[in-house]
Amino acid sequence: MTNHTLDLEHYTLNITSFDSSNIKAQCHALVLIHGAIENAKIFYSKSQKGLAPFLASKGFHVFVLDMRGKGKSKPKISKHSTFGTLDQVQHDFTALYSFVKTHTNHKPQVWLAHSWGGVLLLHFWARFHKTMPIEKMVFFGSKRRISVKSIKKWLMINFFWRYLGTLLAKIYGYYPSKTYKLGSENESTESFLEMDRMVLKKAWVDVDGFDYHKYFKAHPIDIPIFSMTGQNDDVLGHAHDCKALLKEAGATKSLFKVIGKQTGYKVNYDHINLLTHPKAKEEHFLEVIDFIQS
Repeated sequence: MTNHTLDLEHYTLNITSFDSSNIKAQCHALVLIHGAIENAKIFYSKSQKGLAPFLASKGFHVFVLDMRGKGKSKPKISKHSTFGTLDQVQHDFTALYSFVKTHTNHKPQVWLAHSWGGVLLLHFWARFHKTMPIEKMVFFGSKRRISVKSIKKWLMINFFWRYLGTLLAKIYGYYPSKTYKLGSENESTESFLEMDRMVLKKAWVDVDGFDYHKYFKAHPIDIPIFSMTGQNDDVLGHAHDCKALLKEAGATKSLFKVIGKQTGYKVNYDHINLLTHPKAKEEHFLEVIDFIQS
Protein backbone atom coordinates (compact mmCIF):
# COMPACT_ATOMS: atom_id res chain seq x y z
CA MET A 1 0.00 0.00 0.00
CA THR A 2 1.47 3.33 -1.10
CA ASN A 3 0.09 6.85 -0.68
CA HIS A 4 0.56 9.31 -3.53
CA THR A 5 -0.08 13.05 -3.28
CA LEU A 6 -1.51 14.73 -6.36
CA ASP A 7 -0.88 18.48 -6.14
CA LEU A 8 -3.61 20.56 -7.75
CA GLU A 9 -4.44 24.24 -7.42
CA HIS A 10 -4.86 25.11 -3.71
CA TYR A 11 -5.48 21.49 -2.64
CA THR A 12 -4.03 18.01 -2.78
CA LEU A 13 -5.63 14.65 -3.51
CA ASN A 14 -4.51 11.45 -1.85
CA ILE A 15 -4.38 8.34 -4.03
CA THR A 16 -3.64 5.04 -2.31
CA SER A 17 -2.28 2.34 -4.59
CA PHE A 18 -2.21 -1.39 -3.99
CA ASP A 19 -0.23 -3.91 -5.96
CA SER A 20 1.50 -7.22 -5.48
CA SER A 21 4.40 -9.20 -6.85
CA ASN A 22 1.83 -10.93 -9.02
CA ILE A 23 1.00 -7.90 -11.18
CA LYS A 24 -0.09 -9.26 -14.55
CA ALA A 25 0.94 -7.43 -17.68
CA GLN A 26 -2.45 -8.04 -19.28
CA CYS A 27 -4.50 -6.78 -16.32
CA HIS A 28 -6.44 -3.56 -16.25
CA ALA A 29 -5.75 -0.71 -13.90
CA LEU A 30 -8.57 -0.54 -11.36
CA VAL A 31 -9.77 2.80 -9.96
CA LEU A 32 -12.03 2.88 -6.89
CA ILE A 33 -14.34 5.83 -6.13
CA HIS A 34 -16.12 6.18 -2.80
CA GLY A 35 -19.51 7.77 -2.17
CA ALA A 36 -20.89 10.72 -0.21
CA ILE A 37 -20.04 11.34 3.47
CA GLU A 38 -17.28 8.69 3.35
CA ASN A 39 -13.69 8.25 2.24
CA ALA A 40 -11.42 5.68 0.61
CA LYS A 41 -11.43 3.51 3.75
CA ILE A 42 -14.70 1.96 2.56
CA PHE A 43 -12.43 -0.07 0.26
CA TYR A 44 -9.64 -1.08 2.67
CA SER A 45 -8.64 -1.30 6.32
CA LYS A 46 -5.36 -0.87 8.19
CA SER A 47 -5.11 -4.65 8.37
CA GLN A 48 -5.19 -4.89 4.57
CA LYS A 49 -8.73 -6.22 4.34
CA GLY A 50 -11.41 -5.07 1.92
CA LEU A 51 -11.97 -4.81 -1.81
CA ALA A 52 -8.79 -2.93 -2.75
CA PRO A 53 -6.30 -5.37 -1.13
CA PHE A 54 -8.37 -8.29 -2.43
CA LEU A 55 -8.17 -7.05 -6.03
CA ALA A 56 -4.43 -6.43 -5.66
CA SER A 57 -3.94 -9.97 -4.37
CA LYS A 58 -5.41 -11.22 -7.65
CA GLY A 59 -2.76 -9.40 -9.67
CA PHE A 60 -4.38 -6.04 -10.36
CA HIS A 61 -2.86 -2.60 -9.91
CA VAL A 62 -5.44 -0.77 -7.79
CA PHE A 63 -5.84 2.95 -7.12
CA VAL A 64 -8.21 4.36 -4.49
CA LEU A 65 -9.08 8.06 -4.35
CA ASP A 66 -9.77 10.13 -1.27
CA MET A 67 -12.06 12.73 -2.80
CA ARG A 68 -11.40 16.40 -2.22
CA GLY A 69 -11.24 17.34 1.46
CA LYS A 70 -11.74 13.75 2.64
CA GLY A 71 -9.49 11.07 4.10
CA LYS A 72 -5.89 12.09 3.53
CA SER A 73 -6.72 14.73 0.90
CA LYS A 74 -6.07 18.30 2.08
CA PRO A 75 -7.32 20.73 3.21
CA LYS A 76 -10.20 19.17 5.10
CA ILE A 77 -13.71 20.36 4.30
CA SER A 78 -14.70 23.53 6.15
CA LYS A 79 -16.77 26.67 5.72
CA HIS A 80 -14.08 27.82 3.29
CA SER A 81 -14.75 24.90 0.91
CA THR A 82 -16.52 26.30 -2.13
CA PHE A 83 -16.34 23.35 -4.53
CA GLY A 84 -19.16 21.06 -5.61
CA THR A 85 -19.45 17.66 -7.22
CA LEU A 86 -19.08 19.09 -10.73
CA ASP A 87 -15.70 20.58 -9.78
CA GLN A 88 -14.56 17.16 -8.65
CA VAL A 89 -15.68 15.46 -11.85
CA GLN A 90 -14.15 18.06 -14.14
CA HIS A 91 -10.86 18.57 -12.30
CA ASP A 92 -10.19 15.76 -9.82
CA PHE A 93 -11.42 12.77 -11.83
CA THR A 94 -9.58 13.94 -14.94
CA ALA A 95 -6.38 14.41 -12.92
CA LEU A 96 -6.85 10.95 -11.38
CA TYR A 97 -7.36 9.36 -14.79
CA SER A 98 -4.16 10.92 -16.11
CA PHE A 99 -2.23 9.90 -12.98
CA VAL A 100 -3.31 6.26 -13.34
CA LYS A 101 -2.58 6.28 -17.06
CA THR A 102 0.96 7.51 -16.47
CA HIS A 103 1.67 5.15 -13.56
CA THR A 104 0.45 2.01 -15.35
CA ASN A 105 1.98 2.57 -18.77
CA HIS A 106 -1.41 3.30 -20.36
CA LYS A 107 -3.23 0.18 -19.15
CA PRO A 108 -6.97 0.13 -19.91
CA GLN A 109 -8.92 1.35 -16.91
CA VAL A 110 -11.88 -0.17 -15.07
CA TRP A 111 -13.57 2.11 -12.54
CA LEU A 112 -15.49 0.79 -9.53
CA ALA A 113 -17.72 2.99 -7.39
CA HIS A 114 -19.74 2.83 -4.18
CA SER A 115 -23.08 4.58 -3.76
CA TRP A 116 -23.03 8.20 -5.03
CA GLY A 117 -19.61 7.59 -6.53
CA GLY A 118 -21.43 5.68 -9.28
CA VAL A 119 -23.47 8.75 -10.20
CA LEU A 120 -20.33 10.89 -10.39
CA LEU A 121 -18.67 8.21 -12.48
CA LEU A 122 -21.52 8.39 -14.99
CA HIS A 123 -21.14 12.18 -15.04
CA PHE A 124 -17.43 11.73 -15.78
CA TRP A 125 -18.14 9.24 -18.57
CA ALA A 126 -20.73 11.48 -20.21
CA ARG A 127 -18.35 14.43 -20.30
CA PHE A 128 -14.97 12.81 -20.97
CA HIS A 129 -15.31 9.29 -22.39
CA LYS A 130 -14.14 10.32 -25.85
CA THR A 131 -10.75 11.44 -24.56
CA MET A 132 -10.57 9.42 -21.33
CA PRO A 133 -12.13 6.03 -22.12
CA ILE A 134 -13.10 3.58 -19.41
CA GLU A 135 -13.42 -0.06 -20.44
CA LYS A 136 -15.85 -1.28 -17.76
CA MET A 137 -17.61 -0.10 -14.60
CA VAL A 138 -18.71 -1.78 -11.39
CA PHE A 139 -21.29 -0.22 -9.06
CA PHE A 140 -21.94 -1.13 -5.42
CA GLY A 141 -25.29 0.21 -4.23
CA SER A 142 -25.27 3.10 -6.71
CA LYS A 143 -28.49 5.00 -7.32
CA ARG A 144 -29.46 8.58 -8.18
CA ARG A 145 -33.02 8.96 -6.92
CA ILE A 146 -34.60 7.33 -3.86
CA SER A 147 -38.14 6.25 -4.64
CA VAL A 148 -38.78 3.83 -1.78
CA LYS A 149 -41.39 4.97 0.74
CA SER A 150 -40.93 3.94 4.38
CA ILE A 151 -40.50 5.41 7.85
CA LYS A 152 -36.81 4.53 7.70
CA LYS A 153 -36.43 6.38 4.41
CA TRP A 154 -38.29 9.42 5.78
CA LEU A 155 -36.00 9.57 8.81
CA MET A 156 -32.76 8.99 6.89
CA ILE A 157 -33.42 11.12 3.81
CA ASN A 158 -36.22 13.56 4.45
CA PHE A 159 -35.31 14.45 8.04
CA PHE A 160 -31.62 13.75 8.76
CA TRP A 161 -30.26 14.37 5.23
CA ARG A 162 -32.53 17.01 3.72
CA TYR A 163 -34.04 18.96 6.64
CA LEU A 164 -31.32 18.67 9.26
CA GLY A 165 -28.54 18.69 6.67
CA THR A 166 -29.75 21.91 5.07
CA LEU A 167 -30.08 23.56 8.48
CA LEU A 168 -26.61 22.47 9.61
CA ALA A 169 -25.04 23.57 6.31
CA LYS A 170 -26.49 27.05 6.83
CA ILE A 171 -25.17 27.18 10.38
CA TYR A 172 -21.70 25.77 9.79
CA GLY A 173 -21.06 26.72 6.17
CA TYR A 174 -20.64 23.03 5.30
CA TYR A 175 -22.49 19.79 6.06
CA PRO A 176 -20.92 18.47 9.32
CA SER A 177 -22.00 14.86 8.93
CA LYS A 178 -18.88 13.52 10.67
CA THR A 179 -19.32 15.87 13.62
CA TYR A 180 -22.88 14.63 14.17
CA LYS A 181 -21.98 10.99 13.44
CA LEU A 182 -24.12 10.90 10.30
CA GLY A 183 -21.18 9.77 8.18
CA SER A 184 -17.41 9.31 8.26
CA GLU A 185 -16.70 12.57 6.36
CA ASN A 186 -18.18 16.05 6.00
CA GLU A 187 -19.44 17.56 2.73
CA SER A 188 -19.04 21.05 1.34
CA THR A 189 -22.29 23.00 1.15
CA GLU A 190 -22.15 23.04 -2.65
CA SER A 191 -21.62 19.29 -2.89
CA PHE A 192 -24.40 18.64 -0.37
CA LEU A 193 -26.89 20.86 -2.23
CA GLU A 194 -25.97 19.46 -5.65
CA MET A 195 -26.45 15.88 -4.45
CA ASP A 196 -29.69 16.71 -2.66
CA ARG A 197 -31.12 18.31 -5.79
CA MET A 198 -30.11 15.30 -7.92
CA VAL A 199 -31.85 12.93 -5.49
CA LEU A 200 -34.98 15.08 -5.20
CA LYS A 201 -35.68 16.01 -8.82
CA LYS A 202 -36.62 13.75 -11.71
CA ALA A 203 -34.59 15.94 -14.07
CA TRP A 204 -30.92 14.93 -14.23
CA VAL A 205 -29.35 18.32 -14.90
CA ASP A 206 -26.05 19.57 -13.49
CA VAL A 207 -25.31 23.05 -12.17
CA ASP A 208 -23.85 24.14 -15.51
CA GLY A 209 -26.99 23.07 -17.38
CA PHE A 210 -25.61 19.77 -18.70
CA ASP A 211 -28.64 17.49 -19.15
CA TYR A 212 -27.61 13.87 -18.53
CA HIS A 213 -30.99 12.47 -19.53
CA LYS A 214 -30.71 14.22 -22.87
CA TYR A 215 -27.11 13.12 -23.32
CA PHE A 216 -27.65 9.46 -22.47
CA LYS A 217 -30.74 9.34 -24.67
CA ALA A 218 -28.59 10.41 -27.61
CA HIS A 219 -25.48 8.50 -26.45
CA PRO A 220 -26.44 5.43 -24.37
CA ILE A 221 -23.53 4.16 -22.34
CA ASP A 222 -22.25 1.19 -24.30
CA ILE A 223 -19.56 -0.26 -22.04
CA PRO A 224 -20.19 -3.26 -19.75
CA ILE A 225 -21.48 -2.35 -16.27
CA PHE A 226 -21.86 -4.75 -13.34
CA SER A 227 -24.18 -3.20 -10.76
CA MET A 228 -25.02 -4.89 -7.47
CA THR A 229 -26.72 -4.07 -4.21
CA GLY A 230 -27.30 -5.85 -0.92
CA GLN A 231 -30.57 -7.57 -0.10
CA ASN A 232 -30.77 -5.56 3.14
CA ASP A 233 -29.97 -2.25 1.44
CA ASP A 234 -33.52 -0.98 1.73
CA VAL A 235 -33.00 2.81 1.42
CA LEU A 236 -29.61 4.05 0.17
CA GLY A 237 -29.24 1.40 -2.53
CA HIS A 238 -32.65 -0.15 -3.03
CA ALA A 239 -32.69 -2.58 -5.95
CA HIS A 240 -35.43 -0.62 -7.74
CA ASP A 241 -33.42 2.60 -7.60
CA CYS A 242 -30.14 0.94 -8.62
CA LYS A 243 -31.82 -0.56 -11.68
CA ALA A 244 -33.42 2.81 -12.45
CA LEU A 245 -29.96 4.42 -12.63
CA LEU A 246 -28.86 1.91 -15.27
CA LYS A 247 -32.03 2.63 -17.25
CA GLU A 248 -31.48 6.40 -17.01
CA ALA A 249 -27.98 5.98 -18.43
CA GLY A 250 -29.23 3.77 -21.27
CA ALA A 251 -26.81 1.05 -20.13
CA THR A 252 -27.16 -1.48 -22.94
CA LYS A 253 -24.56 -3.92 -21.58
CA SER A 254 -25.43 -4.01 -17.90
CA LEU A 255 -25.66 -6.84 -15.39
CA PHE A 256 -27.57 -6.30 -12.14
CA LYS A 257 -27.61 -8.51 -9.05
CA VAL A 258 -29.09 -8.40 -5.56
CA ILE A 259 -26.61 -9.97 -3.14
CA GLY A 260 -28.31 -11.90 -0.34
CA LYS A 261 -29.60 -15.23 0.88
CA GLN A 262 -32.60 -15.17 -1.44
CA THR A 263 -30.24 -15.18 -4.41
CA GLY A 264 -27.91 -17.86 -3.09
CA TYR A 265 -25.37 -15.93 -1.01
CA LYS A 266 -24.41 -16.57 2.62
CA VAL A 267 -25.13 -13.06 3.92
CA ASN A 268 -27.93 -10.53 3.50
CA TYR A 269 -25.60 -7.62 2.73
CA ASP A 270 -26.45 -3.96 3.33
CA HIS A 271 -25.18 -0.65 1.95
CA ILE A 272 -21.88 -0.75 3.85
CA ASN A 273 -21.01 -4.39 4.49
CA LEU A 274 -21.49 -5.14 0.79
CA LEU A 275 -17.87 -3.93 0.75
CA THR A 276 -16.68 -4.63 4.29
CA HIS A 277 -18.07 -8.03 5.30
CA PRO A 278 -15.41 -10.79 5.64
CA LYS A 279 -17.54 -13.14 3.52
CA ALA A 280 -17.56 -10.75 0.56
CA LYS A 281 -14.20 -12.03 -0.71
CA GLU A 282 -15.69 -15.53 -0.93
CA GLU A 283 -18.80 -14.38 -2.77
CA HIS A 284 -19.45 -11.33 -4.93
CA PHE A 285 -15.85 -10.07 -4.91
CA LEU A 286 -15.03 -13.17 -6.96
CA GLU A 287 -17.79 -12.23 -9.39
CA VAL A 288 -16.22 -8.81 -9.78
CA ILE A 289 -12.95 -10.48 -10.81
CA ASP A 290 -14.78 -12.67 -13.34
CA PHE A 291 -16.57 -9.64 -14.77
CA ILE A 292 -13.37 -7.62 -15.18
CA GLN A 293 -11.55 -10.49 -16.84
CA SER A 294 -14.42 -11.53 -19.13
